[in-house]
Amino acid sequence: MAYNHLAKPDPELGPLLEFMPPASDSFTVDVVKTREYLKRSFIPFIREPLRSRLPPEGTLRVGEHQVPIEDGGQILVRCYSPVVNDPNATFPLLVWIHGGGYVFHSIETDDYSLRILAADLLLTVVGVEYRLAPEHPWPTPLDNSYAAVKWAAAQAATIHADLQKGFIVGGSSAGAHLSATIAHRAHADPFFDDYRKPTGQFLQIPATIHPDALPETKTKTHRCSRRSSCSPSTVCASPSRHTYIRMTYCYPEHVKAPPADPEFSPLLYPTESFKRLPAAYIQVCGLDPVRDSGMLYFTKLQDAGVPVKLDIYPGTPHGFHLLWPETEIAKKFEGDLRQGIKFLLAQS
Repeated sequence: MAYNHLAKPDPELGPLLEFMPPASDSFTVDVVKTREYLKRSFIPFIREPLRSRLPPEGTLRVGEHQVPIEDGGQILVRCYSPVVNDPNATFPLLVWIHGGGYVFHSIETDDYSLRILAADLLLTVVGVEYRLAPEHPWPTPLDNSYAAVKWAAAQAATIHADLQKGFIVGGSSAGAHLSATIAHRAHADPFFDDYRKPTGQFLQIPATIHPDALPETKTKTHRCSRRSSCSPSTVCASPSRHTYIRMTYCYPEHVKAPPADPEFSPLLYPTESFKRLPAAYIQVCGLDPVRDSGMLYFTKLQDAGVPVKLDIYPGTPHGFHLLWPETEIAKKFEGDLRQGIKFLLAQS
């Protein structure tokens, strides 16, 4: 298959992946225990390399707001905006949706990264704390995230944003999937008759289709990325890699979404819907079970005439940049991320 060469492990990452300790079989079963582990160990681990890059005190506004949702409840959003000489300055808006398979992680996961991004690129950034499955199955994560996007559009002036300077919806992994669907939802929503629609979508390592919903013509392609990401010829033969594969594909069991619903499998939206989408930036990892779903989404956007930029990272697994940020390919990933946002802003 044309993309299988992308699964050959990156020379710098290969040895690191080989010696990762295996995760417990209960990692994807005991959700409460896993969430506690992520909060206690994983988030501090990924934050530590970022600590020295945090914006100096007084250079960033950070505030939290409660966003009303349809069932009468509220969700939390955290807003970041630069402090500059002009107190009335406004900035492009990025609404960021965290990953975690709709089951794990929180607004805290990307907090340091979003602080740095807001300061470095002079953006207003809104991080979204959507409610998680299995307690809140599909479409709750989507509906909550969409409510936050609409809230941010309506409150732009309050949070020092200007939609005319750019309005990006983005996220990583599950957050990228939610962002892709939100872009489709927004172009048909009368709400956006009164506000500017998103002008860009940032899809970082996205899963764009449930594995059980693949069209027959795409099934072989997508299965190749799943097989090559755990082939014995790669470092994915290790126990930790097998756990990782299980994690990637167990999430639908917790989320309980209908596989063929385009809102859960946005690759299935009709071409006419794609033609109305804003510009897109996509990052795809070569050693990732969802690699080909990202590639297929890129192709469908491109065929629909949407301005789209794709960066591929051969031989890297899903989310590698969080675990090994000092590797050269992770540094490239982070640099490309910033260039990708600039690309989207240039289309707005």
